[in-house]
Amino acid sequence: MTEGSENQELSSGMAAFEAKNFSLAMQFLSPLAEAGDMVAQHRVAIMCQNGLGVVRNEARALAMMQAAAEQGLAIAQHGIGFMYLEGDCVAQDSAAAVKW
Repeated sequence: MTEGSENQELSSGMAAFEAKNFSLAMQFLSPLAEAGDMVAQHRVAIMCQNGLGVVRNEARALAMMQAAAEQGLAIAQHGIGFMYLEGDCVAQDSAAAVKW
């Protein structure tokens, strides 16, 4: 995939996500997330966490949210902190919640 096509895939995936067409969003964003795009990772995490367009997948939600958070995406850092705070997709851990 070239940079231009990656940008187009990300734009298409984000548009599908915003339009609540989560199955289509997952088709566009999942390959980008696997390739390390932090914005795509964050959106894939949300879809996996909430079962949007896919069957709820806690392990993938946590892995994608953590990958985006570790790359410095502030909203993903908030997201993983909240996961730890609430015990959603991960064992509740107040110290980890504060860390993130």
